[in-house]
Amino acid sequence: MANQESLVKFESVVRTVETAKEKRITMLNGIDWQCLSGSRIAILSASQPEADAFLSCAAGVAPVQKGTVTIDAHASWLMGEPEAMLGSLTPRQNAAFLQRIYGSKSKREQQIKLICQLSDFEGDFFDKPLRLCNKAMKSRFCLAVSLAFDFDLFFVPKLAAWSYGSTSARSKRFQAAFENLTFGKTLLVSNPQRSFQKAYCNHAIVLEAGSIVLEGDLSTCRSWLNQRQKEQNSKRSGWQGNDLLSA
Repeated sequence: MANQESLVKFESVVRTVETAKEKRITMLNGIDWQCLSGSRIAILSASQPEADAFLSCAAGVAPVQKGTVTIDAHASWLMGEPEAMLGSLTPRQNAAFLQRIYGSKSKREQQIKLICQLSDFEGDFFDKPLRLCNKAMKSRFCLAVSLAFDFDLFFVPKLAAWSYGSTSARSKRFQAAFENLTFGKTLLVSNPQRSFQKAYCNHAIVLEAGSIVLEGDLSTCRSWLNQRQKEQNSKRSGWQGNDLLSA
């Protein structure tokens, strides 16, 4: 659409990572792409690390070896990620610190209250050092903080604290908060949960061997990737069968 603006732009982006065996793997290979305002895009790939690498580069939290990533938006961090949290501070103190940076002064009490409610801490752990909280409480807290502040663009990886479609009261609270916060906003999603993608995305890109091989509506891209995986699995089965016949 003519009134859409580019919020994230990839220009000849190359992202490589080094494995434990000191082998370099190319996750993104010369990507040219842009995320337009109002888009709700799922990043699809047979390799989840590849999809996550794309999202991390788009969010500016993963370095690129070549090319540039330009973010021209009031953008979130990776939703649910713990990097901004300090274990020596209590969840309340962490929330108050981040609220001063990202929140509204007029909504200070309301936003901290929302974080507390969504986090659903056991006992008085909201006022104990974050490092003393168990993994589940930390995950809920990190997601709760991500759902408290308004942005124009949200980066959504896999969410450990919330499985879309769960009927638990806790999940319903997360869902309501997510939908309220992101209504009408731009989403870039590497969350691999298909029901989540279907609920919140209408567009997709497909990555293969570090390149964008298809872009279009979600159902078309999902069907293409499913067929591609079936073909590759069939080839592997054929190779294994030939190996057995020749053994």
